[in-house]
Amino acid sequence: MKKTARLSLATGVALAAVATTLISGAGAASAATAGATLYDKTFYADDSVGPGTLAASLGSFNDRASSIKVVGTSSQESICFYLDANFSGAHFSGTADAGSTLMIPVLRLVNPAYDNSISSIRPKLPGDCN
Repeated sequence: MKKTARLSLATGVALAAVATTLISGAGAASAATAGATLYDKTFYADDSVGPGTLAASLGSFNDRASSIKVVGTSSQESICFYLDANFSGAHFSGTADAGSTLMIPVLRLVNPAYDNSISSIRPKLPGDCN
Protein backbone atom coordinates (compact mmCIF):
# COMPACT_ATOMS: atom_id res chain seq x y z
CA MET A 1 0.00 0.00 0.00
CA LYS A 2 1.39 3.40 -0.98
CA LYS A 3 1.64 5.95 1.80
CA THR A 4 0.78 9.52 0.91
CA ALA A 5 0.74 12.99 2.39
CA ARG A 6 -1.32 15.90 1.14
CA LEU A 7 -1.67 19.60 1.69
CA SER A 8 -4.97 21.29 0.93
CA LEU A 9 -5.24 25.04 0.61
CA ALA A 10 -8.43 26.97 1.20
CA THR A 11 -7.74 28.92 -1.98
CA GLY A 12 -7.40 25.74 -4.05
CA VAL A 13 -3.90 26.74 -5.20
CA ALA A 14 -1.64 23.78 -6.00
CA LEU A 15 1.25 23.20 -3.64
CA ALA A 16 4.72 23.82 -5.00
CA ALA A 17 6.65 20.55 -5.09
CA VAL A 18 9.58 22.09 -3.28
CA ALA A 19 7.40 22.91 -0.26
CA THR A 20 6.67 19.33 0.83
CA THR A 21 8.59 16.19 1.39
CA LEU A 22 7.08 12.81 2.16
CA ILE A 23 8.86 10.36 4.42
CA SER A 24 7.33 6.92 4.50
CA GLY A 25 8.33 3.36 5.09
CA ALA A 26 9.37 1.26 8.04
CA GLY A 27 9.84 3.34 11.14
CA ALA A 28 9.48 6.72 9.44
CA ALA A 29 6.71 7.87 11.76
CA SER A 30 6.68 5.09 14.33
CA ALA A 31 8.94 6.88 16.85
CA ALA A 32 7.00 10.15 16.51
CA THR A 33 3.76 11.23 18.15
CA ALA A 34 0.77 11.85 15.88
CA GLY A 35 -0.27 15.43 15.24
CA ALA A 36 1.28 18.68 14.08
CA THR A 37 4.52 20.26 15.23
CA LEU A 38 5.12 23.90 14.32
CA TYR A 39 8.64 25.32 14.18
CA ASP A 40 9.80 28.90 14.66
CA LYS A 41 12.29 28.82 11.76
CA THR A 42 12.43 27.19 8.35
CA PHE A 43 13.72 23.63 8.05
CA TYR A 44 12.44 22.70 11.54
CA ALA A 45 14.93 24.84 13.43
CA ASP A 46 14.79 26.75 16.71
CA ASP A 47 11.75 26.65 19.02
CA SER A 48 8.77 24.39 18.39
CA VAL A 49 5.34 23.63 19.75
CA GLY A 50 3.62 20.26 19.52
CA PRO A 51 2.95 17.67 18.54
CA GLY A 52 -0.69 18.41 18.97
CA THR A 53 -4.03 18.42 17.20
CA LEU A 54 -6.14 21.04 18.97
CA ALA A 55 -5.34 24.59 20.09
CA ALA A 56 -7.83 27.48 19.89
CA SER A 57 -4.86 29.77 20.49
CA LEU A 58 -1.16 29.02 20.18
CA GLY A 59 -0.37 31.44 22.99
CA SER A 60 3.25 32.61 22.88
CA PHE A 61 3.73 30.65 19.64
CA ASN A 62 1.00 32.62 17.86
CA ASP A 63 2.13 33.94 14.45
CA ARG A 64 5.58 32.32 14.71
CA ALA A 65 5.49 29.12 12.59
CA SER A 66 7.79 28.98 9.56
CA SER A 67 7.85 25.19 9.06
CA ILE A 68 5.48 22.32 9.92
CA LYS A 69 5.45 18.54 10.30
CA VAL A 70 2.25 16.50 10.42
CA VAL A 71 2.74 12.89 11.56
CA GLY A 72 0.33 10.02 11.00
CA THR A 73 1.23 7.07 13.22
CA SER A 74 -1.34 4.28 13.43
CA SER A 75 -3.94 6.18 11.42
CA GLN A 76 -4.28 9.10 9.01
CA GLU A 77 -3.80 12.51 10.62
CA SER A 78 -5.44 15.59 9.07
CA ILE A 79 -4.90 18.98 10.69
CA CYS A 80 -6.45 22.38 9.88
CA PHE A 81 -4.21 25.41 10.34
CA TYR A 82 -5.96 28.77 10.84
CA LEU A 83 -4.53 32.27 10.55
CA ASP A 84 -6.80 33.54 13.33
CA ALA A 85 -7.49 32.30 16.85
CA ASN A 86 -10.56 30.18 17.62
CA PHE A 87 -10.37 28.30 14.29
CA SER A 88 -11.31 31.24 12.10
CA GLY A 89 -9.96 33.18 9.16
CA ALA A 90 -8.02 31.87 6.18
CA HIS A 91 -6.92 28.27 6.59
CA PHE A 92 -5.25 25.27 4.99
CA SER A 93 -4.96 21.63 5.96
CA GLY A 94 -2.19 19.06 5.99
CA THR A 95 -2.69 15.29 5.90
CA ALA A 96 -0.30 12.45 6.63
CA ASP A 97 -1.43 8.87 6.09
CA ALA A 98 -0.64 6.20 8.67
CA GLY A 99 3.13 5.73 8.88
CA SER A 100 3.89 8.93 6.95
CA THR A 101 5.02 12.46 7.75
CA LEU A 102 3.99 15.54 5.80
CA MET A 103 6.89 17.98 5.98
CA ILE A 104 6.69 21.65 5.01
CA PRO A 105 10.23 22.98 5.51
CA VAL A 106 9.51 26.50 4.18
CA LEU A 107 5.92 27.56 4.86
CA ARG A 108 6.21 30.80 2.86
CA LEU A 109 6.71 28.70 -0.31
CA VAL A 110 3.23 27.24 0.16
CA ASN A 111 1.79 30.73 0.54
CA PRO A 112 3.68 33.79 1.81
CA ALA A 113 0.59 34.82 3.80
CA TYR A 114 0.85 31.64 5.94
CA ASP A 115 4.42 32.26 7.14
CA ASN A 116 4.45 33.51 10.74
CA SER A 117 0.63 33.70 10.68
CA ILE A 118 -0.81 30.49 12.17
CA SER A 119 -2.89 31.16 15.29
CA SER A 120 -4.94 27.98 15.87
CA ILE A 121 -5.10 24.32 14.80
CA ARG A 122 -7.65 21.51 15.03
CA PRO A 123 -8.33 18.08 13.52
CA LYS A 124 -9.91 18.27 10.07
CA LEU A 125 -13.59 17.42 10.09
CA PRO A 126 -15.08 15.28 7.33
CA GLY A 127 -15.33 17.44 4.26
CA ASP A 128 -13.36 20.54 5.16
CA CYS A 129 -11.92 22.83 7.83
CA ASN A 130 -15.00 25.08 7.92
